[in-house]
Amino acid sequence: MRDINQTPASSWPTSFAQLGDRLLFIATSPLEGRELWSYDKSSKRATRLSAVPVGPKGTVARLVTTQSSAFFIGNDFDDLFTSDGKPEGTRFVKDITPGRPHSTLGELTPLNDVVIFRRVLPTSYELWRSDGTPAGTVPFFQLPWTIIIHGEQDGVVYFGDYRSGGGRSLWRTDGTTQGTWIVARVELHGEAVVHDGDFFFLGSDGTPGLWRSDGTVVGTYQVVPVGDRAREAQTDQGLLYFFTRSEPMTDTLWRSDGTAPGTERVLDVEAPVTANVAAGKMFRFGGDSAIEVFDLSPHGADPREPLRLEIPGIPGESWIASRLVYQNSVLLAVAHGDDANLWITDGTHDGTTSLAKFGHIGPFDLTLVGDLVYFSATDEEGREPWVTDGTLSGTHRVTDVARGNESSTPSELVQLRGTIYFAADDGVFRRELWESDGSAAGTRLRGDIASGPHITSSSPKDLSAVGDKLLFHAENFTYGRELISLDTVARSFTYVADITSGSFISSSAPSQITVSGSRVWFTQDDQGSINGRELWLSDGTADGTRMVADLRPGASSSTPLGLTAFGESIIFSADTPETGRELWISGGDTISTNLIADLTPGTESSAFGEIVAFGSVALFAADDGGSGLELWSTDGGATNTNLVRDIAPGPAGSSPRSLHVMGDEVFFVADEGQHGSELWHTRGSANDTSLLRDIHPGSEGSSAAHFVDAGGTTYFTADDGEHGNELWRTDGTSDGTWMVADIVPGASGSNPTYLQAAFGNLMFQACDQRGCEVWMSDGTANGTLPLAEIFPGPISSSPGPFFPIGDAVYFSAAAPEIGYELWRVPGADLGLCVGDCNYNGEVTISEIILTVKVMLGARPSSDCSHINRSSGITQAIRAVTNALDGCG
Repeated sequence: MRDINQTPASSWPTSFAQLGDRLLFIATSPLEGRELWSYDKSSKRATRLSAVPVGPKGTVARLVTTQSSAFFIGNDFDDLFTSDGKPEGTRFVKDITPGRPHSTLGELTPLNDVVIFRRVLPTSYELWRSDGTPAGTVPFFQLPWTIIIHGEQDGVVYFGDYRSGGGRSLWRTDGTTQGTWIVARVELHGEAVVHDGDFFFLGSDGTPGLWRSDGTVVGTYQVVPVGDRAREAQTDQGLLYFFTRSEPMTDTLWRSDGTAPGTERVLDVEAPVTANVAAGKMFRFGGDSAIEVFDLSPHGADPREPLRLEIPGIPGESWIASRLVYQNSVLLAVAHGDDANLWITDGTHDGTTSLAKFGHIGPFDLTLVGDLVYFSATDEEGREPWVTDGTLSGTHRVTDVARGNESSTPSELVQLRGTIYFAADDGVFRRELWESDGSAAGTRLRGDIASGPHITSSSPKDLSAVGDKLLFHAENFTYGRELISLDTVARSFTYVADITSGSFISSSAPSQITVSGSRVWFTQDDQGSINGRELWLSDGTADGTRMVADLRPGASSSTPLGLTAFGESIIFSADTPETGRELWISGGDTISTNLIADLTPGTESSAFGEIVAFGSVALFAADDGGSGLELWSTDGGATNTNLVRDIAPGPAGSSPRSLHVMGDEVFFVADEGQHGSELWHTRGSANDTSLLRDIHPGSEGSSAAHFVDAGGTTYFTADDGEHGNELWRTDGTSDGTWMVADIVPGASGSNPTYLQAAFGNLMFQACDQRGCEVWMSDGTANGTLPLAEIFPGPISSSPGPFFPIGDAVYFSAAAPEIGYELWRVPGADLGLCVGDCNYNGEVTISEIILTVKVMLGARPSSDCSHINRSSGITQAIRAVTNALDGCG
């Protein structure tokens, strides 16, 4: 439609890690924000693993891998996620500190197949462990002092406590309270390394020295005192090396075989030392364009004078940005002025080679993954992931995540009164509210909401249509982040309520905006000064905006979650002092806001998953403390709130998720302990709740996901273990559940995402040898086809999400030279039949009447989404023609 932002972009990849045959890393893409990505080395395709909320607010950090899983932190560093390297296997694990944003989780450390991590509390520190399940994510140890994790060896994680008054100690843990104890009262210096099956570190109990530990108190001791503060431990060819500062301008290199007799001084060099040891040589990096190489002769011999290696082509002052020992050589990222080069050297003149030249932001995060080294570097495509095998031909960019020129990253699309509203970044006013009539000329900035000296973007989020008003929250210097209403008739903005009555320093940060009829529900926080985060309601006006109920009186928060429209009411979970987190219902005022049921009696909280309205009841996933996370039903009252079925008997739980209503039944994914995560269905009672089909035979599960209805059929994605993750469909029977098309033959799959009903057919993103592009399907293999290759070649345009609005579908996609921008495809290309409001292939008299009412404004456009008030008489004529002649 229009290239809104024409300025260069980077994905800033970090945290490279291997998981099976996939490379995982964290990177920023304009549409999704900072997310976890997976790179398949065989297909040479990068895929976003969508677990953190879609949009520019994605905030992923601190990635580690265990034997079979990856763990990472997201959403303001407070939520734990896990992944098996595939989109369908990437999921939210647990909110570690519910109701407390911006908590500090960190130092994720793999331990066999679980992860150990640290949580910072106001007055103490906790150690947690997680096996990737909510029930298996628990705290197991607490200290009043700072905890710093140093590493893992042989099933034991070592950590230190750091106290302001001294008296520091080294601890060990196996991930249990009973297996956590002090192994030595010693202060750690510098880095720790694993050597000869034990944990070696440089520390002091009054005398600095080299220490060794096997995880027991008796087996933790000082190998040898060195008299000076030791630092920078590393290993090479079965020996351990470290440095000490012996004189003001002299550093001493030591080496050790792990015993006192086998520990010796090797040589003294001018301080300060920045060095690596590899293949029996020490590489010393100075402040100019040369490297000094010392031959560390065999035990007892004096080292020769250093060999000086000049780095050609980089005159004068330069510095080492990063370095890594690799295959008996050292990789060097050498920076000088506006240039940065990646070099490799084996300590000889002939073995010193330039591998690649970059811009002034040179290679960073050199990480050995398998037998290759991955890193982040900047070229003409921006800062992207690179790889090297130590040769010139084997050094190249892996993939372009941010895709060329900077993007406007349109998101939050919504239609109101024939106009499309969305958030986009034009590079000038930054991320603001835009509007469009579907043409390039009619696409314009709606308002510079963030105008002020300290905020460059208002970043509108959660755009929602309520009557003739567009509600969203955005940030402004005067008000902070608050709820805003755009009157699309008067064309004016109104701050619905400045809850915190202050600047951007204090804002209410509305969230979980949920539309129900002519009202919108949301949660809001006055930053603890009055009520905390509670449930609110608005009709889009200041007078019609109010707090519904203060469920946790005072400045603390009940933190409502999972807001779900239920008739004229709302169902949600909330945390109160009397009951803990339980299920509530509200009709919009204090009197009609009531606890539905205390599933876990007393102050202990129940765990809740998804909630969906299903006719006269709501189905939800909950853990009552005895049955594990299972499927429940409620009509809004305690009497009729019951466990639907204990699918996985016992405390483990089947973890129902992806609840999707289709007609008179609900599809969902659950694991009863035998078939893995598979497709189930229910009509709301135990007798009609059953496994629909074991798509992936055996215990692994198909991990079905992304359910959507189109043309009377439910589509979803699944992996049957033979064809990879592909597009499937179901009519609610086992025989009627089958794979629509094997888009990418073989076990890799096309990984369809962003499934969306569009004019009676299905629109989605799928990935094959041409990258990830736009596809459509009519539910048959022959009718499952690519619509367009927006980014030619193997690079993906990564289209989606898709929004059917008026007579077209709108979406974001990347193209050469323009980056991520807003695109449209006419409904006629997707089988649009004007007047066919329910997309069943025919136009009835009642639908013609409905079409006219929508055009006159008597009915909302959502009743017939491809008709709006600006459609004109031609649309009515086409609807009548289709009623007489049929669609086709």
